[in-house]
Amino acid sequence: MKYRIENLLILVSLFLVAEVFGVWATGSYFKRELPYGLEAPKWEPEVAPIAFMIILLLATALMIFLIRKRVKFFLGAWFFLAIFLCSSVGLASFLPESYALGMALILTILRFKERDIYIHNLSEMLSYVGVTAIFLPLFTPLTILILLIIISVYDFLAVYKTKHMIKMFEYQKGFGILLGLFTRYKDEVAFLGGGDVVFVMLFSAVMAKFYSFAYGLISIYLAALTIFLIGIFGEKKKFYPAMPFLTSSCLLSFLIANAF
Repeated sequence: MKYRIENLLILVSLFLVAEVFGVWATGSYFKRELPYGLEAPKWEPEVAPIAFMIILLLATALMIFLIRKRVKFFLGAWFFLAIFLCSSVGLASFLPESYALGMALILTILRFKERDIYIHNLSEMLSYVGVTAIFLPLFTPLTILILLIIISVYDFLAVYKTKHMIKMFEYQKGFGILLGLFTRYKDEVAFLGGGDVVFVMLFSAVMAKFYSFAYGLISIYLAALTIFLIGIFGEKKKFYPAMPFLTSSCLLSFLIANAF
């Protein structure tokens, strides 16, 4: 077992809360524009998966370059601005824009200053909503599924072959800025990568938009079960690429939606 059962249940519960809240909050953007004059990239649905992957690979390459150069200031500024922007979009899904902007700034400052687990996870959840809202207009259920398949291959290679995903995690951990959800039970810390959370949220939001909120919930619950099983059958202190498993659960929910 990768984590104690108590810690694993807390982590899965946190994942469920983040996902359900995220899809609900993102729903406010189904029929309205993004706040602050922001616009989603002008990509056609059929090219969105490839275009997204190109941006992801470029961002990863830049991060690895900055890590190797040990340029902490630029990395810190990058993380701060990204978290602030995305969380402000997340908050604006249910708050006036000016309030959302102010609260996002305060929350981001507290996250970097206090290193509090509750502030961290709240900031992460709101950031995931922002990321999902920005990229949601680009995808259909089929194209988001294609993206997840591509991401799964990348995740597998990044963990088992190049291992740069592990190196980035270790650096973020040492830097004090982990991009993901984590829980603590007694002396054990459980962690779930931000990409694992946000890609499931994006897929579930697309399902909710094109089918119904119920099908979004189905994909969330199947993903939560997948994370629980990884925790049950995984080994302690061993890294696993979660996306191939999560993509399988998303594929199952896609098939269920199209079967009924």
